[in-house]
Amino acid sequence: MFLENELKISLDLNEYNKLTSFCNTQPVLQTNHYFDTTKDLSQMVRIRQKGDKFALQHKNRCKVEGNVFNSQESGVEVDEQFLQSEKRVPSGISLLQQTQP
Repeated sequence: MFLENELKISLDLNEYNKLTSFCNTQPVLQTNHYFDTTKDLSQMVRIRQKGDKFALQHKNRCKVEGNVFNSQESGVEVDEQFLQSEKRVPSGISLLQQTQP
């Protein structure tokens, strides 16, 4: 488990292009599969896919100040067999998907 300090900023396309013009690498596509935790918005559970790697992750939001989020985060790599198992999603929990470059 580790502590994460995250600054969240929304960019328009022009701002994004300007920012990436300073980078020497290409963006990496990642897909996040979020479990619906609406009963407790301070908790987040997701499966993150980057290429052929998958990670099951949990975040516990500790503090929010403006656009800065302080969270405790833990995670573990999982394989495709785990992802295809019907037991991975407990009954009554829905799965949301978000893809980001």
